[in-house]
Amino acid sequence: MEVSYLKNGAGHEMNIVNGASEKKKGRAFGIAFLSCGAAFILSGALLLGTDLLIKAEKKRAIKQYFADNWEEVQTLPNGKSYHGMAEGEEYSYIDDGRFYDGIIVEGVNIGGMTYDDARSALIKVVENKLNDISIVVSVGDACMALGASDFGMTVNVNDVLEKAYYLGRESINDHAANYRKQQELKENPVEFHIEYNCSRESIEKRVERIADFVDTKPVEPYITVSQRPSANDDTSSGDDSPVIRDSGTIVKTVYADNGKAIGYIYYNPGKKGYVMDTESMTDRIVEAFNNGDLDAVITADLTESEPEKTPQDIKDSIVLISSYTSEFDVDEKHHNRARNVQKGASILNACVCRPGEEISFNKYVGPRTEAGGWLPAPGIVGGKEYEDSAGGGICQVSGTLYNALLQCGPRMKITQRQHHSWPSSYVPIGLDATVDTNGPDLKWQNKSKEPMYIFTYADIKKGVMYVYIYGVPEEDGSYYETYAEIEEELQPEEPLYIENPLWRAGYERVRITERIGYTAKAYLMHYDKDGELIEQLYLYTDKYSPVRGEIEIGTGDASQPIPPR
Repeated sequence: MEVSYLKNGAGHEMNIVNGASEKKKGRAFGIAFLSCGAAFILSGALLLGTDLLIKAEKKRAIKQYFADNWEEVQTLPNGKSYHGMAEGEEYSYIDDGRFYDGIIVEGVNIGGMTYDDARSALIKVVENKLNDISIVVSVGDACMALGASDFGMTVNVNDVLEKAYYLGRESINDHAANYRKQQELKENPVEFHIEYNCSRESIEKRVERIADFVDTKPVEPYITVSQRPSANDDTSSGDDSPVIRDSGTIVKTVYADNGKAIGYIYYNPGKKGYVMDTESMTDRIVEAFNNGDLDAVITADLTESEPEKTPQDIKDSIVLISSYTSEFDVDEKHHNRARNVQKGASILNACVCRPGEEISFNKYVGPRTEAGGWLPAPGIVGGKEYEDSAGGGICQVSGTLYNALLQCGPRMKITQRQHHSWPSSYVPIGLDATVDTNGPDLKWQNKSKEPMYIFTYADIKKGVMYVYIYGVPEEDGSYYETYAEIEEELQPEEPLYIENPLWRAGYERVRITERIGYTAKAYLMHYDKDGELIEQLYLYTDKYSPVRGEIEIGTGDASQPIPPR
């Protein structure tokens, strides 16, 4: 039998046996058709009912969702108001640009503040903090404070406020989440801290300025001179040996040839130098700042450096390189002159002539006036005669000094000098030097690289003027001496007679003394250390004009009185 398959309306297969009668065949077909139609109708009804149920549930669910999730946004003059439900939870808040409660910055509760108000409040906190910065660098007895301006300060106030502002505003669209964050802040406040940052570069610059003040080079031993001893100088023995003080200063007494102590040379110890470790100091300041130790006192680390020499090293570097003496009268007649010589010598004593320095005798000694304590004594006036004037005799000091200066050799240059109208009796002809308060001057300049020290003393009892000059000796031990020789004598004219009818005939008086003139050559004799002449250096030729005598004679009759002397 052949079997065929047919699908009903429900899609089920059916089989038919071949060879059955047509009637049966038709009945069977009709029954099958009716079965299929009934099944189709029943199936459609079921599908329609299910769809209606789904739609109803969906509508109910949507209605419930919108009942549990809605929002009303209202625009306000200064912000917006948010009110709604989120998954059945109600929320409501206003965003007017202020910080929400529960936000604290550096101890300041900025909740409810506007951005500008919060920033102003924090700026005050920052200013108070900066005013508290006073890190002190201690160097010995000196202290230097570093304030906020020295640190190149930067603070993150704006960054902190920006972060704080978005607390409770994290979501642009989820306002319920913002609301929940705002409520959380009230329960658990959040605190921010401002960061204070310093600039190492700024601190380094400040430290370098401190180093400029602190750093000192070592001071080498140095020499000072004085006319009078200090309380620690024992000069009673007259011993030329130097005295060493506890401080390390070596004291040498300068004695005149008569044994009188006239001055003192002090070989003073130098001083240590100091260099501050700027890198270490910068590190320590930065560390103190970062640790919040804003009133720290930091002691500077200093590296010492010693002088290259000691007082003992320089003690023998300064020796007597030149001296000269001259004599003057000390009797009653010449008392004032002798006192003027003594006064001038005492002023000039312990004079220091530094390298390159030019000294004027007139400026150093000062004007000679009776108000200044100078006594009237004979001085040359008009190139012909003597006349009393304040400070008469001072040329004895300048003339003696002049010769001592010349004997220093090329290291001491005479920049101004003038000889007298006629030769002086206390120095060789051609080797004098006249000075006057408002006239001739004696000037000299130290051409060497080391100071020279001049000591002068006038022995008022014996009538001797002393000059001693100390300095660095010639490397070869050579020395100099002055020498002058008269080249020619110049005879004056016959005396001039002046008649005076008011004087009795036969009476006469010398008004101007006749004086012989001279030309004289001056030399500097250079000797080696053994006293052998190395060379004779010509200096100059001086000419002293002769002075014609003047004699006043009386031509009156015998009745005229004799004029008083």
